Parts: sequence; structure tokens; C-alpha cells
Amino acid sequence: MHYIRLLRPPTVDTSNPSDPVLSVLLTITTDLGDSFLYPDNPIVLVFWFPVDNHQKASLRNGPVLEPLDSGRPVMWEAGMRVLNLKFHFPKKALDCKASLKISALERDQQIVSLSESRYLLPWRVKDDGRQSQGLIADLTIEFDSGVFSASVRKLACQYKPHELHSVTIAIEEDIGESIARHIWDAGLVTSALLADACRMIRKELRIWDFLPLDKHDPNVLEIGCGVGILGITIASIIHMAAAQQGVALTHPTILLTDLPEAEERARSNISRSSQYTYSKMDIDYEKLDWEDGRNSRFGPLVKSKYWDFIVLSDCTYNVDAFPSLVGTLTALHSLNVRNTDPGTENNITTKVLLSTKPRHDSELALFELLEADGWTYQLKKSIPLPKLDGEDEVVEDWSFTGSERDLRRQALGLISDYADGIRLRAALVLAGLMPEENMATDLNVPERQRPTLRAADFFHFLVIHFGVFFCVAGLVVVDRMQHPASNHSSLPILGGAVAAAAYLVPAWFAAEHQQEPCLGEAKFDAIPWFFVGFHLELFSCGWNWCADRLGAYLTSLGQRRVFVGMRYKDMSAVPFFPLFAGFLVNGEDGA
Repeated sequence: MHYIRLLRPPTVDTSNPSDPVLSVLLTITTDLGDSFLYPDNPIVLVFWFPVDNHQKASLRNGPVLEPLDSGRPVMWEAGMRVLNLKFHFPKKALDCKASLKISALERDQQIVSLSESRYLLPWRVKDDGRQSQGLIADLTIEFDSGVFSASVRKLACQYKPHELHSVTIAIEEDIGESIARHIWDAGLVTSALLADACRMIRKELRIWDFLPLDKHDPNVLEIGCGVGILGITIASIIHMAAAQQGVALTHPTILLTDLPEAEERARSNISRSSQYTYSKMDIDYEKLDWEDGRNSRFGPLVKSKYWDFIVLSDCTYNVDAFPSLVGTLTALHSLNVRNTDPGTENNITTKVLLSTKPRHDSELALFELLEADGWTYQLKKSIPLPKLDGEDEVVEDWSFTGSERDLRRQALGLISDYADGIRLRAALVLAGLMPEENMATDLNVPERQRPTLRAADFFHFLVIHFGVFFCVAGLVVVDRMQHPASNHSSLPILGGAVAAAAYLVPAWFAAEHQQEPCLGEAKFDAIPWFFVGFHLELFSCGWNWCADRLGAYLTSLGQRRVFVGMRYKDMSAVPFFPLFAGFLVNGEDGA
């Protein structure tokens, strides 16, 4: 599939007021801009100029513009990389809003111009009795009083030719050769798929397979939204999707998120979409960097909701971002757990819809990371793309599900072969990897047999078997201790976790404190955890906060915990710790 794109803003030369001249520089390329259209036969381009003003009746239907230097149609031929064109600009359009629509001329029964969503779906093309050999997405250039204002793609989402009650998607794009802030294949095709599925029930295509709705006020979060086509499409069709499932929506929420540089274009498209969406809906934008997301640093809008669906499209082309992406999804699932009524915590599931166009085999690493984090996934639909040249391509729609039980069991599986599994699972409760009150239910262990939770259990396991899990311990502590305003990066925290744990919890110390559990008790010594957390803050340069927090934290430990006696025999860190802590506190007071 290919796209007509502008390489620079069109200009109107009015040096001769009686004959304004429009200059347009365009290309036809793939979504990533990595190859130009190379057709077997020339493609004819049509330039249609409708005017959006009821007083300009003579221009309302739009004249077809022809190049100044030739009366011949404009053609794109094999080997071309750019077209530099000049047209007569209608003089009557200099004082009103107007638009120039550029499209490919269809030939015979082969679909070439993409103006309706049904052309993207093989089953709709078959219903029309046509043969699709490729698509070129139309482009609309908007002018206001002869000045370029926006480059827009408009797509009528309908399942019958000439249908009047169609959903129209209008998305602004950037101009130029950059791949950022453009519509890409997967988002476009999935938008067409969802619009088609919610308007007509087919055995092989049911909207509840992709967007199941059972609430009157669902919340949908799009991450990596780019120009926002998928989230805005869902906003446009969610009421129809709910009606197909017998649900009357009251006030759904759609939130688009991405990096700061995407905000201007995304907000512009949200504003533009308001004329096509229902009024009883909240649709907004918030910044979200996946590096922040994986560390559970979310904005107020993201943190305020339980997200029934998380959607994303065209986000798998950069394999280096996979750890951050998966970490963000897992953190969002944890957020859902926290934002749910306490009585339903055991049944929490987070649903994710991923739309992607596979480009290389390395993208399969995403599924390995998801599985390692406890997610389950299923391919819902694979849609072949029509092509004019090049290799066969498909768009795949995947469903991911993260449940509280699945993610807990994934953590438990790491120690499934250990001889004393129940005791170490109890240590995972201490580490925060499994809620204490759910342990007996998940493991079929009677509550009276639940062992004592002792810090040494967990540390002994880490030291002897999986030293790398010191990182997990340290990060859990930081998640519980770190000041909300802290901007520490994850790298020094990770390094600090390894260094602090290796220094403070040697193997012989953990082994010395191994004790048999006392049934019915839930006592543990939190001092080693404080050592790790405190030193993590020091390694990540949180000096001032450590000094201020020290006294309050020790006091809270005394209030909340019943300490088990521990002999800190031959442990050099113990006498060193109060001296060093006192130095920090005194130094802070002196300052």
C-alpha cells in the first residue's frame, strides 16, 4: 500500500492577482517512506478542487485542475521519486476555505484509489466483485484564503457502496520525508476492520472479538498513538460497537498517549474528530514516555482510571523499545489492580489490542518478552494488504491478556523447582510479588499452614540460586520508598540494587538466619530491606531526601512491624550504618 505525501507546504503565488499559481511538490511512497511506488503501468493522478463555501456555488462541486505546462494528465511512472507541479489556483478561492484532493484514477476493475475503508478489507472487495491489485491513499490539502493550512487524509468507513450513514475519519499528518506523525498501514487497516465489524455481524468478524463491551462507561487507552488514528476511530464507532452487543453507553473515555513531540498533531486530530464523534464522550491526550511507563510514572489522567482496553498500532518496528513497551503494559496492569474495587482483585484482567504489520523476524522477540512477563496472547485476525509492487504483506491484530493470577504464577514459576517451594513463595509475598492474603488461595495452602515471612528466606534463595534477583528486590524497595517527585533514572537504581544487595546480604548472613517457620505467625525483620532501600537512594544521589526520611522511616517500622530477633554477628555493615546515617542527618541539620 502507498501514500500520496507532500514534501513541502504548497504555496500560492499571487504576484499576478488575476491568475494565482499553486505549486505542489509530492511523492508516492510506503508508510515508512522506505520505497517509492514502482508500478508496471503509469498511474494517473487526479486533482480535484472543491470549495467549502455556500456562496461559491460555482466551485462547490470542484473543478479538476491541470498542470500549467501541459494539457496532459499527471502521471506517476516507474522510477519516479518526486513530482513538482504548478496549477492555476481558482481566483474565487482566495478569500474562503478550500481544499485540493489528490487521488489515483481507478482503471478497469482494479482498485487503485483508497477513499473508502472497505477497499482495505479483502471480503468487502470480493463482495463488490472487484480485484484489488494495490491501493494508493488519497490526500486532501486544505487552504484558508489561499494559504496552506493542513495535509489531511479522509476515509469513509462503510460496508456498502454509496452508503449515506458512514463514519468519516479525518486525520492530519505532517509533511516531509520524516516517518513520524504519519498514518501507517496497521493503524489504517485496523480502523477499517473495527468500523466494519461494528456495523454488520459476520460469522468470521464480530466486534466483540476485538472490542468486547459490557460496561456503560468503558475506558480505552491508546499508547504510542502517533497521529491518533486508532483511538479516534474507536471514539467514532464505540457507540455502534456497544449497540451491536446490547449495551447503551453513557459516558465512555478515550485517552491518547505518546511522546511530547506527538502532542500537537494528536490534539489537532482530536479537535477535528469532534464533528464526527458522539458528544457524550471524553477524548483527550496525555504525554507518556514508555521509559517512564515501565517505572509506573504515569500522568494524572492515566492514573485516574481503570483501563478496560489498551490499544496500540504500528509500535513494533523498533525492537530496542520492546522492553520499555512490555514494562509499560505490565505497569498499566498493576495500575488496573490498584484502581479496582478490593473485592474484585482476584479477577482483574487487562485487555490489549495490538495492531502491527510484521516487517522483520526480530519482532518476534516481543512475544517472548510478553510471555516472560506473564501475558497471554492470541492472533485475532490476519489481513493481507493489496499491493501494486513488492512482496506480500499482512496486518495482524493480536489480543493480549494480563491477569493478576497469570502474572503472579509467572513469578512463582521461577522457583517452582526449589525444594521448599511454599516457604519461598511466602518470601515472594514479602517482596511484594504476590499479595499475602491471596497466597493460600492461589497455592491451595490452608491458611493455618502458611509459614512465617522472614527476610532471610528470600535473601538465602537469591544469594544461593539467582543472584540477579537482587535487582528485583531493590526495585521493589524503590517502588515503595522513592519520593514521588524523584526523577532518578532506572540505570543507577538498577546498579545500586545489585551493589547494595551484594554488600549487605552475603550468603553466610542469610544462611545464619534460616529458621523453621512458626505456623500462624507473620513476623519478619525489615531491617535488611531498609538497608537495601536506603543505599539505593544513596547510589541514585537522593542525599537530601534520605536524611529527611531516615527518622520517619525507622519510626514507622517500629510502629507497624513486630521484629524477630536477629544476631548481626560479624556483619561490618551494622556498626557502619548508624554512624553513616548519623553523619547524613547531622550534616543536613548543619546545612
